[in-house]
Amino acid sequence: MYDEVYVQIGQQQKNHWWFVYRRRLAALYLSQLPMFEATKLSRYLDLGCGPGENLAFFAPRFDYAVGLDLSDVALSLAQKAHPHLQFVQGNVNHLERLFVPNSFKLITVFNVLHHQWIDSESDVLTAIYHLLEEGGVLILTEPVFDRLHRATDDLCMTKRRYQPDELRQWIEGVGLQIQAKTFFNAAPIPMAYFMAHFYQRKQSVDLSSENFVISDPSKGGELGFGGRSAQMVMERVCALEYQWIKMLGSFPFGMTYMIVAQKK
Repeated sequence: MYDEVYVQIGQQQKNHWWFVYRRRLAALYLSQLPMFEATKLSRYLDLGCGPGENLAFFAPRFDYAVGLDLSDVALSLAQKAHPHLQFVQGNVNHLERLFVPNSFKLITVFNVLHHQWIDSESDVLTAIYHLLEEGGVLILTEPVFDRLHRATDDLCMTKRRYQPDELRQWIEGVGLQIQAKTFFNAAPIPMAYFMAHFYQRKQSVDLSSENFVISDPSKGGELGFGGRSAQMVMERVCALEYQWIKMLGSFPFGMTYMIVAQKK
């Protein structure tokens, strides 16, 4: 991603409803796996860790936790915000050169595979399979449905948005067993469609790194859409969606897809 995107995400990642809800949902699924009932677990890897807030959230459950990212800026922000955690620079396309096989109990991949610099989703998932210890878990989230591709996707250097079926096929194809899957983040779909097909076409959004602001819809961003009032509304909406998923196991539609898979 552009360096400035990392800076702006770093400012939002801890408290913005989107990031908070994704972490909370991932934690819910983890809590439902018997092996994660242990007080302390072995090793955790966050791929494409960005400014580091996701690693910081899950790290207390583990004896060892490490975040991997390719960006100097992202790693600098992460280390500054979380000096007690370990972050390393590396290319997700070459995981086999960076870590020993069978090393991790948990690997998270939060919206990473869709980026332009990923050479092969299948190859990355194969490497993840080999890095997981027996019984280890992958949590993956990715954006879905190309009709929702808009300026925010371009700011984040999105190559494409996926179909849920292909994500499931890739994961099962490398030998992982899917334990849970769900759409989430359903409420913003109308706004996202409007941004993709009407608003940003008329606004002629400038996507150069000097001009966009990820929290300003007129400059390509969405994180600050509607201000504090929208934040409060979305927190409540996400809480309702969360309760649905907690009771029924999954949600029928959404802008993002989550898969929890295990190596057995």
